[in-house]
Amino acid sequence: MSVKFTTIKIPSADLGGVNPTVDINNVSYIHAGYKMSESAQNKKPPFMGEGMVSTMLPYLQQDNYNRKLEDKELDAVVLENENLIATILTGLGGRLYSLFDKKRNRELLYVNEIFQPANLSLRNAWFSGGVEWNVAIKGHNPFTCSPMFACKTQSSLGEGVKLYEYERKRNIVYSIDFILPEKSEFLYVIPTIENTEKTEKFAYWWSNIAVKETPRTRVIVPASHSYMSSYNKNAYYVDYVDNPIVEGRDSSYPLTAPRSNDYFYDIDKGEDKWITAVDEQGQGLLQLSTDVLYGRKLFVWGQGNGGKNWQDFLSGGRGSYIEIQAGLAHTQLQHIKMPASTIWRWCEAYGAIDIDVNKAHDKDFKVAVNTVKDYIAEYFPNGVNVTLENVLSLYNETPLSLERLGSGWGALKNIENQILGLEPISKTLQFPTSSMNEEQEIFSELLNTGKVVNSDEKAYPIGYVTSEFFEKKFEEAIANGSENWNTYYHLGVIKYALGKTEEAQKAWEKSVEIKPNCWAYRNLAMLERNVYFNTGKAVELMKKSVYLNPVLPIEKDYGETLVKAGLYEKWIEYFDGDCKNKNSERLQFYKAFALTKLKKYKEASEIVNENYTLSDIKEGELSVSELWYEIYGPIITGRDDLDEKERNAIVDKMRPLGKLDFRMH
Repeated sequence: MSVKFTTIKIPSADLGGVNPTVDINNVSYIHAGYKMSESAQNKKPPFMGEGMVSTMLPYLQQDNYNRKLEDKELDAVVLENENLIATILTGLGGRLYSLFDKKRNRELLYVNEIFQPANLSLRNAWFSGGVEWNVAIKGHNPFTCSPMFACKTQSSLGEGVKLYEYERKRNIVYSIDFILPEKSEFLYVIPTIENTEKTEKFAYWWSNIAVKETPRTRVIVPASHSYMSSYNKNAYYVDYVDNPIVEGRDSSYPLTAPRSNDYFYDIDKGEDKWITAVDEQGQGLLQLSTDVLYGRKLFVWGQGNGGKNWQDFLSGGRGSYIEIQAGLAHTQLQHIKMPASTIWRWCEAYGAIDIDVNKAHDKDFKVAVNTVKDYIAEYFPNGVNVTLENVLSLYNETPLSLERLGSGWGALKNIENQILGLEPISKTLQFPTSSMNEEQEIFSELLNTGKVVNSDEKAYPIGYVTSEFFEKKFEEAIANGSENWNTYYHLGVIKYALGKTEEAQKAWEKSVEIKPNCWAYRNLAMLERNVYFNTGKAVELMKKSVYLNPVLPIEKDYGETLVKAGLYEKWIEYFDGDCKNKNSERLQFYKAFALTKLKKYKEASEIVNENYTLSDIKEGELSVSELWYEIYGPIITGRDDLDEKERNAIVDKMRPLGKLDFRMH
């Protein structure tokens, strides 16, 4: 058995830097609501809709990626024994990129041959393929496209790998251990969530496993019912349905799904916790876990144009996939309560499955389920939970020296805790000060000198903090004479994150009073637009921001604010004149939108047509498809007074959306 830190070379888009602007009700993903049918209400799990966050602060958006692919080396670690090769991307959230079965000579996961971020997660950037480890908050992992700490481990099971990070929304530490013992046909994965604070908090975990979708892929799970979630505009609709027959079709076959859906399985009482996806030959991937991880789910893109286009958009047209998932709750609309001073740990196993093809595809779903159970019994004769609990007990790991560094935020938090006389954020894991960099510089300088750096007001802010501890430190700096635009700017960010909106507003007003700066003006504008719904004031403030510093993130907010206010001529005038980022697809979209509202359809069609791409289109966003119909309906018919349904039907026939259709319902 071997563990090797290395790199892998694949065609990759440039991730780019972070967006320095603050989430002030800008990230709509975290505000999506849900509705439940009567049957779902009767089976409503605990904590539905609870634990949602109001802002992604202190995290920044990762929205500066492109779609130009070039060969790049990605940091990785490879575990290998006689039977399996596991490749993990340490620089991209610990994604289990590939699990290759040497004995059977086949890949067990869906491997995306490119790295192409798109707007599908809490911080915008997300990529498909492999197994993603989602912690803390609904909406993927804040570290999906970020590096993690990584080290080798030694235990009675042999060498392993530990990846870990400090998660700043919940103030928890999480780690993922990968172990591949000699001769094992299963990769063992041990996630750990550590809450060293004296307060109860909401927690979340889902392991999202991408596997190939073939014409006869079947998902088998020991459940007779599921919570079926459908994607609607800015909301989910949840129904409690039979499994597998739903709406007259066998939902265990993903290819029968007409649209994008989640199926959260209500695992039958007393059953082991597992899920598998098998193909035409009865072959596939099997995932199992200890009972703690009791949730199981299937996500399908569906057979609509939108779902197919999303898959192509993420992979460059390199194949279809589904996701089978495992989590700490029944659904992903829940966050569960984690007690104070608690450590949660469980074990997952990933390996191949080969079962009789006729039984795997028997019309009686119970035959397929029982066939999988028989297969599991061969490898886990003492039962899944008992066997994997034994793996947990044997994995008495000793972390060795760090091979890769994560962020410096854990080190900064430990300094904060030390000053406050509190325990470190982890009882066992190290967050060395060597991990700190320019992101933490302003805050470490404040702790060392009591002063806030009076930085260039046009430079991008690249890091934020949101704790009451730093709120006090910034206020002390002001009291001691360290009054500059940057002090009040960061104090305002902290105040906003802590729910003190009026105090945040006053701090940002003081910031621009001391020195006019685009960042504080922009935040004031977002308060007016997204919190107070005063679009006129928002426009006035965004204009001040953009003329101080017309960088792309500011111009995006200016364009969005103007078109939301219906000031279409003003946006077109700015775009055609002073705009510094005319090549931005998002800014071009705002111009096309404005032209359409002014009934200048021909001009709008010169922007939005078959050659147009919106690289950062958001999962569930309908803006492009809606605009397409508004542009081409009048162009084709010569009329702009047609009923929407009639207009859309004509456009679908005469000039369909094609690759621009990203509708999921």
